[in-house]
Amino acid sequence: MHSIFRLKTLQLWFHFYKRLLVLSLLISLMFGFMKMSLAVILVFKFLLFVILLIAYFEPSLKQKLIFYKNFGMSAVFLIFTSFVIDSFFTSILILTLHQF
Repeated sequence: MHSIFRLKTLQLWFHFYKRLLVLSLLISLMFGFMKMSLAVILVFKFLLFVILLIAYFEPSLKQKLIFYKNFGMSAVFLIFTSFVIDSFFTSILILTLHQF
């Protein structure tokens, strides 16, 4: 298993995550302005990441992950890492929005 703290691992993860970043921020902002709790937002996002993981097991989408597999990164690792870091960003954003 790759160490998450290697620079190459972080670069590859960001290459994967940047496609999800805008959608994730829009969802966070939408739920934040609706004054939903952080727990509800994180559960919703967790479900979205689970659906994303299931979708990547379909053969046509699975081929898009070959680039990452060549570097030893699995789909589960990419999506789990994306969820963890996205949860961190979401928490900061929602807690900031709830202060105003």
